[in-house]
Amino acid sequence: MSTTARPWLGLRGWIAAAGLAAAVGLGACAEKDVAVKSKVPRTVMDCQQDSILIYTVRDSTQGIYDTVTSADLPLIQRIANLPEYHDCQRFVVRGPAAGATSHAEFSFGPLVAIWAADTLGGRFEVSADPGRSRALPVAVIYNYDRDVAYRPLGIMPGFNCLYLWHDGGTPKSWSATMVSLGPNTSSCREPADSGAIGGTLLEVRPSLNLRGLLAADIPEVARWDWDAERHEQYIGIRCGDQWCEVGRTGLVRSRSAFEVGVKFTSGAALSLVPPSPGIANSQGTVPERLRVVAVKGWYDEQRLDTLDANGRPQLTDILGTVIPHPALDRATFTPGDWTPVAFVQVSADYPGKVPLKHGMNRVFLCKDVGGNCGITAASPCPPDPTSTAAGQTTWWMRMVSETNDTTVHCVKRRTHGGRAIPAAAARWNWNEKDAKTWVACEGGCCTVN
Repeated sequence: MSTTARPWLGLRGWIAAAGLAAAVGLGACAEKDVAVKSKVPRTVMDCQQDSILIYTVRDSTQGIYDTVTSADLPLIQRIANLPEYHDCQRFVVRGPAAGATSHAEFSFGPLVAIWAADTLGGRFEVSADPGRSRALPVAVIYNYDRDVAYRPLGIMPGFNCLYLWHDGGTPKSWSATMVSLGPNTSSCREPADSGAIGGTLLEVRPSLNLRGLLAADIPEVARWDWDAERHEQYIGIRCGDQWCEVGRTGLVRSRSAFEVGVKFTSGAALSLVPPSPGIANSQGTVPERLRVVAVKGWYDEQRLDTLDANGRPQLTDILGTVIPHPALDRATFTPGDWTPVAFVQVSADYPGKVPLKHGMNRVFLCKDVGGNCGITAASPCPPDPTSTAAGQTTWWMRMVSETNDTTVHCVKRRTHGGRAIPAAAARWNWNEKDAKTWVACEGGCCTVN
């Protein structure tokens, strides 16, 4: 990918304890009318986005907090704990931050999570009254910073609800509004009258030509995106049978990975990956190779972070794009086989815990049963959650650069109760200490431990 095509596509942020103590997880936001006594939870510096509680202070003097989880959200219940559907990052804003050591033009803004609705490919109805269409809630947004709003999108502290609707024309003219809900989510569950909904009106730009791809090629997910001309975050989300980009009026959409030169249609990039016994048709079909770079919901991109001398995350100029293997949904993960699962392209060498070399890095996973992946480690990796005492299973990740520099890392696998994830979606999982990724693996998702 061109290193100058997009100066910024988001940065996963860390959680600051600023009156709101929060443990972040995509899968972690909800409505619950119950108070629980608890100590202030420790700051968790990871957008893990699955099965993690959010604590909002009800009475700090008594140590009482409202505890909510993503599974409590009616809009997203069945996919609450599947991070590939959702996104979470600390927004980047113009201007220096207090104490910043570099990149004075930009600084960290509010930490914001977006959860996609359980069904985004559903039917958008048009009212009989022109101009008053049926607006559907399509995402829940949570701003963890209690004193910081993100004005370009109308995101206020606490919960927010994104509504979409169209006029029924051909092509459809879409509209959106962001409605602030404060500390609860009670109204972000039912359709509303678009003419009376209120909130911050946003522009919607549907992708009308995705090079012949079908509705089945558009995942029902939400992603944060970046308007590089105005230096503003915006939202990418499935809308009916299309991919829509939602932002402030005058939105300048970013170019897709395909548009800036990452192309798997020829198989050239995939030639770096040997045929795998774990994947049938292991190079992927032509539509599969196209969709993972032409439809933004399949992949994820951001500028990577490192730690400064004080151990705080700081921006770098390194742009990273994580793309799923086109045939990932057919991977069988035969024990002992190194199965190709994703590609990570970076614009320069990234010196993290998982080091990345400039160019296209290949990601492989191996399901280890009894040491058959051939790895000798100083300390054991975490066991697979489905392991038994009689059949201990662990997972490994191998990162291979274009020049065959190789590193091996432990992997943590999480199951999702049998719920299917978007076929081959992959995305960044921001962690304060390092850049990591989520990728599908055998009925769950895997990230570097």
